[in-house]
Amino acid sequence: MNGPADAGGTAADALDAWRVPLAVEWAAAINATCYVPMSPKKLERRLRALAGQLADALVEALTSTDIAAEVGRGLIDIDGVGERALRDSLLLLRTALLGLAVARGVDDPDEHVAALLAELATSFAIALQQRTFEQQEALKSALVRAREAAERNLRESESRFAEVFASAAVGMAITDLDGRIVRTNDALTEILGYTAEQLTGQLLSGFFHGEDVENLLQEYDMLAHLPVKRFRKQCRLIRNDTEPAWTYLAVSLLTDLDDTPTHFVTSVEDITDLYLIKERFKHQTMFDSLTGLANRAYFTSHLQGVVERPSLSNRVQLYYFDLDGLTAINTGLDRRVGDRVLQLFADKLSAVFAHLDAMVARLEGTKFAVLAQYQEQTPDVVTLVEAVREEVAEPIYVGGHGVLVTVNIAVVDRATGESGADELLVAADLTLRQVKRGGKSQWGLFDDARYEADRARYERAAAFPEAWESGEVAIRCRAVAGPAGVVAGVLLEVAWDSPEYGLVPHGECVRLAEEVGIDLPLGEWLLRGAAEQAADWRRRFGDVSPFVLVGLLGGHATDQDLVALLRKVLDDSGLAPGDLGIALPASCLRDGIDGGDDFVAGDNAEVLLDLGVPTWLSGFGDGHRDLALLERYPVRGVLLGDWVTERLAVSHDPFVGPALAGLLALTADRGVRIVAGGAAPAERLHGLGVDLVHADLPTDPDDLAEVVEAQRPPGAPGATTGT
Repeated sequence: MNGPADAGGTAADALDAWRVPLAVEWAAAINATCYVPMSPKKLERRLRALAGQLADALVEALTSTDIAAEVGRGLIDIDGVGERALRDSLLLLRTALLGLAVARGVDDPDEHVAALLAELATSFAIALQQRTFEQQEALKSALVRAREAAERNLRESESRFAEVFASAAVGMAITDLDGRIVRTNDALTEILGYTAEQLTGQLLSGFFHGEDVENLLQEYDMLAHLPVKRFRKQCRLIRNDTEPAWTYLAVSLLTDLDDTPTHFVTSVEDITDLYLIKERFKHQTMFDSLTGLANRAYFTSHLQGVVERPSLSNRVQLYYFDLDGLTAINTGLDRRVGDRVLQLFADKLSAVFAHLDAMVARLEGTKFAVLAQYQEQTPDVVTLVEAVREEVAEPIYVGGHGVLVTVNIAVVDRATGESGADELLVAADLTLRQVKRGGKSQWGLFDDARYEADRARYERAAAFPEAWESGEVAIRCRAVAGPAGVVAGVLLEVAWDSPEYGLVPHGECVRLAEEVGIDLPLGEWLLRGAAEQAADWRRRFGDVSPFVLVGLLGGHATDQDLVALLRKVLDDSGLAPGDLGIALPASCLRDGIDGGDDFVAGDNAEVLLDLGVPTWLSGFGDGHRDLALLERYPVRGVLLGDWVTERLAVSHDPFVGPALAGLLALTADRGVRIVAGGAAPAERLHGLGVDLVHADLPTDPDDLAEVVEAQRPPGAPGATTGT
């Protein structure tokens, strides 16, 4: 389930509102195809209960055989066994259950509903077979009793036997020990499409499917010569129109008064419709309904089979494809156009790999995959990738619209047996992510070194939330000092002191938090911690307290609730807006330089400035339009970006050096304070126009407070007057 159940009786009322009309429609469907010996109201009550059981199984994500069997037996119990009763019931239930699954937020509703109905159909078949078997046993008993009664009243027994035989709902055939048909009933002639005269004298085995003949003849032979009472087999019989009829055979042996075998009695139950329904549901669980390609489950199973049997091929190539542009098509045109584009791409992908030993699959959404087993005629990876890109480069015309999509491609080429299926899938996924970071319409091969680095990063990302919860992640500060080395302010950030990974710095912590989706709560935690630290230092040092600056995470900079959150944090800590400096990532503001009505980061920056919050820009200088940000936003200062600080550390840089010097001069001319750090010596940075330099390594706030206390002579006015 995706969410909690509604309180009180709301869920029960909603379920009644769903199953009551469903029961009425279901009862009408069953009554239309068969006779049910009960009143309409009673039938509706029975079906309403069965619908409730199915709904419970679906909503609770249960598809147990017990529940399905109970529903299947329920249909048998009410005699809902008409010619189309099961088919009509499944079609009706599929529509109703899909609607319920979507309304209740069930994950993968198509898969859950298909699985549930497949189990229902199977349980129905089992229950119907059991009932048929019991009827067959009753019929056999009737045959035996009729034969014994024939000694007393031959004419009466013949009449009874003929009635039972002729009116049986399943096909019946009496054959001699050679297998030739002696007598049939109407049900069998209807199944096979022959008249009784055409069937009489024919070998029953002549109607068996070629693949079933040998096995069935062995079963008949054992029944005649071994102490076996009966046998049951699923097999195919060939109809008059050459089409196969899927059937269950139940065969018994007739004997005379001396227990000498005389004839076989074969009952034939036609399960063709049920078999086709089961195959259809099986297809839905293995193939994508939109494109007809293998789905993720089937593809993964096939991949496991290939890598576990390396003798089939010495190498495999795993391709991942991700289409770009579908969002614009679905939103700007119509989702049906987008669906058609996916279908056409699936056709093109299948055509490129048609001549190879390959499986093409749609994994989800816009993601596709191909597993190609290496053969002598297999083209190289570049040839196949270019073939796909050429196909995609052609515009696709759908409903009068010419649309164009691009595709990113990742390729993993491995020797079979070298990696397991899960490892191959992870490698392809990480490679695709790396390719997409390079832009659209890119492709790339799996790289071992990059793969190990990505896996290590995702491993750290997975461990980060628990580390934060357990207290390994803490708020640390960097001293920000002027030319004389006096601490003028502190830059608060997070650091992860991991026993396994060592000290993970602020920037990497932010990336890990964004990867697992906890950047907003981590940012709020940092903001509150910074406010508490600023309040503590304000109490300790008064008006000469070093300024406190905290860098916002990108998610908070673009959050519409940022200003409300900051107001609450300031109120809770007793700070004025000017007591806590906020650094907004310059990268979040660059796209909105030209303005716009829906630019949240820019709106946040303007409101912070209006409130009097000392506002800074972090990552400054890494973008070519950052000077324009200073023109639009009158910020207090900037924290130079990593690229800028790295280039500032280069002593002789005749090309970039003058450009950076100009950047710093123009920034200083606007009265904006410049903070930098990194590998360059503080003397060099100050000489280039940097006002303040932050320490390389973070420290505990209490330790830094002692430094601030120690650097102030008694009676001195303090190190700074604010941010």
